[in-house]
Amino acid sequence: MQTNKRSGFHVFRAQDRYIDEILAAQERQLEDLQKDPETRAQEELMEKRKEMLHQELSASEKAGLVGGAVAAGLIVAGIFVLVIFLFLLFCTKIWFV
Repeated sequence: MQTNKRSGFHVFRAQDRYIDEILAAQERQLEDLQKDPETRAQEELMEKRKEMLHQELSASEKAGLVGGAVAAGLIVAGIFVLVIFLFLLFCTKIWFV
């Protein structure tokens, strides 16, 4: 490695950077190999989940999701209305007779 006479810093050539990148990649691979198999499996699962998050849904999938959400909301609202109706019947027919 050469030293620049003007600044006193080492002069890096493209070959040196390439070797550094190779060494860094090998160190990452070695770290991955030394990890616990469960940790590696969890990291792979997280990578797959990240890929799934970035996938675009088709129109039919979007319509299915929206339809399911609307149906769930209507069911919950229907249960509340039914409970209120039964409470009113209880109040008028049994409690205040």
